[in-house]
Amino acid sequence: MVFHLLPTALEITMVCSILTYQFGPSFAAVTAATMGAYAWFTVQTTAWRTKFRKQANAADNQAATVAVDSLINFESVKVKKITLRFPLFFFLVED
Repeated sequence: MVFHLLPTALEITMVCSILTYQFGPSFAAVTAATMGAYAWFTVQTTAWRTKFRKQANAADNQAATVAVDSLINFESVKVKKITLRFPLFFFLVED
């Protein structure tokens, strides 16, 4: 996180200083305000989206749980069906 924020802040500071030197402080103020608004919007949008991602992950986990349970139940029913069709005593009878 530090390796992303620190170079970005340094770059914005350098750009604002170049803009101040070349075009005056009003250009630098507009650039700084724009970058601040963009950062605020990005943080707010990410926080808003996070709740939807959590809901989607929970629904995905629930679907995966149901799928695994259904497969386990299918195998259990299949085994019970075989034992009901061929009772155990048929396997114990020797010819």
